[in-house]
Amino acid sequence: MDAERNSLNYRRQPTLTQFAPILWAPVIPSIRHVLRGRLPPHRITQVTIATIFVALGHAASVMMDNNGRTNARRSRGRNE
Repeated sequence: MDAERNSLNYRRQPTLTQFAPILWAPVIPSIRHVLRGRLPPHRITQVTIATIFVALGHAASVMMDNNGRTNARRSRGRNE
């Protein structure tokens, strides 16, 4: 009965991985503006593409980890 009550009262909290798109969204377009004049255009394109692949890899790892749900219970050491 206590386990049922605890699961009903459990409040899900977001992890930092869920806020990553807020960080990636302004970084990717600003790469060209920041690096313009400092690197050749083909290198800027390579850096931009590499950043996109890192963001996609991060998104895949978040989606594969427990179907994108938070791991707050596991990280706090609670056992189900």
